[in-house]
Amino acid sequence: LCDSIVANGVWYYRSGTYFQKLTNAAGCDSLLTLNLTVLKSTSGLLSLDACDSVTINRQRFYSSGTYHQVLTNVAGCDSFLTIELRILYSTRATLVDTACDSLVVNGQAYFRSGNYVQVLQNSVGCDSVLSLELSILISTGDSLALTLCEPTEINGELIDSSGTWVRVLQNVAGCDSVLVLEVLLVEIDTSVQYEGGALRAQD
Repeated sequence: LCDSIVANGVWYYRSGTYFQKLTNAAGCDSLLTLNLTVLKSTSGLLSLDACDSVTINRQRFYSSGTYHQVLTNVAGCDSFLTIELRILYSTRATLVDTACDSLVVNGQAYFRSGNYVQVLQNSVGCDSVLSLELSILISTGDSLALTLCEPTEINGELIDSSGTWVRVLQNVAGCDSVLVLEVLLVEIDTSVQYEGGALRAQD
């Protein structure tokens, strides 16, 4: 039996051998021997944090609270389980961003436009799902060899000597456009000579 039993108005709570002296229907003594094995019900406390939901003994829980379950222990008696449950929640967010050439989000570099998902951990230790909608624009570059006869203004800057000139502009996508100019500035000889009755410019 579990926990206790009442026999002829007497309660028993422990295992053992007991005797009861009764009177039978004939008015004579009736000696009753009780060989009792008293098994015990059990109780327990489970304190638990879980993300979003949790299943305990085939019962699913979705919200914080104190719950009670009546189970059967190994002795076949009741097992009373008290559950103190705190449900923590996962989070979701969306990031829409545009960048030139690449973008680093939470330590991850992205080089192409597209939709991506990152699964991180939020402040309570549950999943933080971040959806990324990224547009990756491309920087451009070009080089140009120029021979100039005189200082010339290019894109608002005066080129007044030979050499390599690097200009960082903005392309139609709004990203860098690197223009490398190899410039040869030729000095023109404007002197003339009088030869054979005619004026001749220098080569």
